Amino acid sequence: ILQEVLPCLCVIVDKLTHNYARLTKLLRSCTEKLKLEQKQLEAGNELSSARNVMVLLLIVGLLCKNFDFDKKRLEKPDEMKELNNIDKGPIVAITFQLVLYFCKKGLSETVQKMALQSLGFIYLSYPIIMLKPESTDLMDRILNTGVMDMKIQLMKVFLDFLVSEQQKINTDLEDKKKKKNDTVDLKVLIGNADEFAEAGVSSSLMQRYLDRILECTFDHTQSLKIVALDVLGNIIQQGLAHPVLCIPTIVAMETSPEQNIRDKSFKLHQHLNEKHASLIHSRNVDCVKKAYAFQKQLVGGNPIVGYAVRSHEGRPEALLNPMYSLLKDKRKSRNDFLVSIVKTFDFDLKKCDESKVDVGFCKFVAENLATIDYKSIEEVLHVIYLINRVLSVVAISVLHSVQNNIQETIVDN
Repeated sequence: ILQEVLPCLCVIVDKLTHNYARLTKLLRSCTEKLKLEQKQLEAGNELSSARNVMVLLLIVGLLCKNFDFDKKRLEKPDEMKELNNIDKGPIVAITFQLVLYFCKKGLSETVQKMALQSLGFIYLSYPIIMLKPESTDLMDRILNTGVMDMKIQLMKVFLDFLVSEQQKINTDLEDKKKKKNDTVDLKVLIGNADEFAEAGVSSSLMQRYLDRILECTFDHTQSLKIVALDVLGNIIQQGLAHPVLCIPTIVAMETSPEQNIRDKSFKLHQHLNEKHASLIHSRNVDCVKKAYAFQKQLVGGNPIVGYAVRSHEGRPEALLNPMYSLLKDKRKSRNDFLVSIVKTFDFDLKKCDESKVDVGFCKFVAENLATIDYKSIEEVLHVIYLINRVLSVVAISVLHSVQNNIQETIVDN
């Protein structure tokens, strides 16, 4: 209820009643109570009421999100003089440090989770705070050693922030369209330093944590996997990370046994294929290896297969079918893909260590080649040609190795 009521209260005060003292007193009351709880913790005591602390954290976060106290203080200093009773410095800095304190280790997970959610609200209105060392240290701790609920909440914070940034971008584009025929404003041309600083936050943050986000998409916990995939989707849609870094994970997610994850991943793959086809196709083998690693994680110690039976007819479907469906329309891209994956069988047993040859991966590729949804006889013939070319070299090497092993066995006996 609070998440619906407080935004309404802030809008009513800002646009209609202008009773700023009401909001200031509410913020002051909450911060003072939180400071008392903080003193209790610093003295080595327990929280007087974890539930009350969670409500206070939520109210503080929502107030900072929906009402800019510092900006209003500059605009109307007389009406906002009550704010000086909280602090004469920036209010957002005080509330940030206060809420951050309740994310520390040792407190209950529910309190930490609520404090992180409250920080998320503050980040929405003041994005630059996300890059402060205190914020990045907290995020590092959660992603490295944090409990699952905290990881999920952090991914939700990332997601809400990216969605908010996209909404701002859409609003700016609409405003520019409306002002297309207006006279040029010199202030717009010069730009705003604060806006420039905030514009780079999403890119800096997502590039810093991209590897961790990609790891979360592979997690066994369903809720974390889904929200991490949504975060990855927003990163790709907004162009915040290089597509080459993201495509192997997306292809791996297309092999998931869960329909909703496969569908989301395929949409992202389609988007990248439309805009960066040449870039993502350069990572074909890496994509196949990532898909194999994902399947290996899913099955545990059981045998890995390169196909799945999802239809009622019992017809096997290659796990790499979604990837191949985006390649097969262009002959060069399709042939390059087939050449690159067949080439994984091309190894010389005399020159390489047998332990380095992953038989499971070779089996995974072979089963995919056998069950891919080919659309023309040319594709099938091309695969046969590539396989025969590899066999003409590798098969002799394998045969020679087997014969030597047999002869050594006979001699030993």
